[in-house]
Amino acid sequence: MMSFSNVPKFHHSIIPAVAVLLLGLLVAQAIATLHVYFSNAELHRSLLMLKEAGYLIVPNQHILPRLLSFKAAFWGGLFFTLTVGVFLTFLSWSASWAWKNLFRGNRLFLFFCLLSWLTALILVNGKAFCLMITLYFLFIPAAVFLSAAKLRAHGSTTGSPRKLLLLIPFLILILLWGTQAKSHFFLNLRDRLLLSTSLGTKVSDFYYDYAYYPAEAFKSLDQKLLRSCSIESLQRKPVEQALERTLLAYDYLPVRESRAPLDLMVREEGGGLLFQHRGKTLLKTSLQEFTANPGKLLSEFSRGVDTCSPFRSVTLFSLLVSLPLVLYGIGFGVFYLVLSLLLSPKTSAWMASILCLLLGTALLFYVQERPKDLSMDPADALASDRWETRVAALKFIEKKNLDVGDFEAYQKVLKTPHIAERYWLARALGVSRRTSTFRDLLGFLDDPNAPVVSMAFYSLGQRKDPRAVQEILKRIEASHDWYNQWYAYKALRSLGWKQSRSR
Repeated sequence: MMSFSNVPKFHHSIIPAVAVLLLGLLVAQAIATLHVYFSNAELHRSLLMLKEAGYLIVPNQHILPRLLSFKAAFWGGLFFTLTVGVFLTFLSWSASWAWKNLFRGNRLFLFFCLLSWLTALILVNGKAFCLMITLYFLFIPAAVFLSAAKLRAHGSTTGSPRKLLLLIPFLILILLWGTQAKSHFFLNLRDRLLLSTSLGTKVSDFYYDYAYYPAEAFKSLDQKLLRSCSIESLQRKPVEQALERTLLAYDYLPVRESRAPLDLMVREEGGGLLFQHRGKTLLKTSLQEFTANPGKLLSEFSRGVDTCSPFRSVTLFSLLVSLPLVLYGIGFGVFYLVLSLLLSPKTSAWMASILCLLLGTALLFYVQERPKDLSMDPADALASDRWETRVAALKFIEKKNLDVGDFEAYQKVLKTPHIAERYWLARALGVSRRTSTFRDLLGFLDDPNAPVVSMAFYSLGQRKDPRAVQEILKRIEASHDWYNQWYAYKALRSLGWKQSRSR
């Protein structure tokens, strides 16, 4: 008869650890919600100011009310919870476990942990102090480390260093996934796993609905779509006019009445120009020097303003690490629970760890680019019965700057029900210059899936056809999707359109 004696033991050992991990994520979510909410509120004030000045704003008037909603802040904050929150929680829990089990409460190791914690706080504020970013690194490690240490103090302290060997499969998996940092791994993951199922499509839609709220919270000025500025204090009218033309070309939008903090304030002093942010001068130049190389100087100004670059690096690293970490944790728990019904705890742990490694590796190879995709016959591949092969053909066609309208299977692909295929077809149409494909591309603006619409806007910008400008402007005004508005605005700028106060 099957014995269930291991199940209570499993529950006894795993539930406290899970509780501590959940505590870390709850703390992260609370901080992230506030972080995104305050960012949204500041963006709301800035956009209202720009709208009153007569500029086209993105996100538009349909999105503005959402910026002040708790729902947008909460679900947007989930991005930081599942990246930085997961990473800091796991790191803090691991440090606490090592202190109690490997170093048996050694004070020197505790001092090392405290020193590492303080160093992280200093580094993340290396450019300037930021309260919301500091809260992540202050409260998540403190809550998780102390809770984990307290729980372990009531349990066994006879942990063996051999338990660390169980991390080897996980570390191998992290290294394998780390090789995908500069690849199209996440796009392939979306295409093959998310957009190919109804549940996955809902997950993808959720991501695109809320991704821009947290993204706005830690972008640099260079990465933002619109920036507010003031040049009203300039005494010479010709200087003001020349500066305004140049700033508008880089989406720094001058306003006369400031009802929100400005991204840039330009003042004159001693015949030169002072570029200031929140009262601090970050760049000194002349009109001649600035108009000769505005992009370089504005990028320099943006770097001076940017206080989030360390946090951005941590977040992007966490994004790469947290996905396999979460999947590994869930998989390990499920496998261990099932295997412990039949095997010893030690054997179950090893089997669960190895199974997670095998599944994670299989997933990695399943979603990555196939070598054969790089040397295919696009005509045959586009006529394939497999949508994955047709997607590979569309990627090849776009990469090689071929006109997708020249292929016999083009009309068939136009009618595909597969979202990923429509996405890559819309992107490939950016290379085509046929009038017929231009009309087809406009048709993709009505696609029910946001990523497909975004690629249609992107391709309209790539085609450099000025006929698209009025259509894009109309779509931006009517759109209820921030993601698509962002791509639409980028397309407008690619087509040579510029902002003006009167529009």
